[in-house]
Amino acid sequence: MRHQVNDIQAECLRWWTSSRMVRVHRSLSNGFARGGVVCTLLLSCACSSPKDHFRDMAEKGLPVPAKYKMIAVGDQAPLYETATLAGDSIHIGLANQPITVMNVWATWCVSCREEMHDLQVLQDAYKAKGVRVVGVSVDEADVARVRTFVEREKLTFDIVHDQEGRVQQLYQVSGIPNTFIIGKDGRILWKSIGNLHGVVDSLKRVLDGAEQ
Repeated sequence: MRHQVNDIQAECLRWWTSSRMVRVHRSLSNGFARGGVVCTLLLSCACSSPKDHFRDMAEKGLPVPAKYKMIAVGDQAPLYETATLAGDSIHIGLANQPITVMNVWATWCVSCREEMHDLQVLQDAYKAKGVRVVGVSVDEADVARVRTFVEREKLTFDIVHDQEGRVQQLYQVSGIPNTFIIGKDGRILWKSIGNLHGVVDSLKRVLDGAEQ
């Protein structure tokens, strides 16, 4: 049994470091899990948990697989071109773009829903200063679900529906929510893994110190 649990944990970590982790969590939430042990282990890795095995290893200076490279503050942001629900084009990762707060989220993620208010407050406070707030939904559901949520919460910042999860692959997002600040030069100024509660002041300090 112990070997079986270790094998399951290893598989959990492999899935957690891939863009499929969000899909696994959604399937588990809908009742497709096989066995209580698997369900418990996988759910402990998903949605609001900020833990990542390889990320922890990298931060401790331990060797990690060659294919895993953690995106760090100061790196050039991967080019992400998409469109908002309103049909406006957005280019993230290019130079000469607005300072951007990009939040990766989903309607089914409790932690994500909780921080929508914080993102709206940032939108209200920094829009006039030239800062762009973008919420990228990775819901696999139809866009109507995302629109309904946005309208109900009265969100006025830009919303993108990335049904294919391209942003997860580009920005190594293995769990949600994730938040990034991308500067005018296209480089990552700040990032946060997990709920924004408790780190909003840190985010604001970066925005206040950035050239706008």
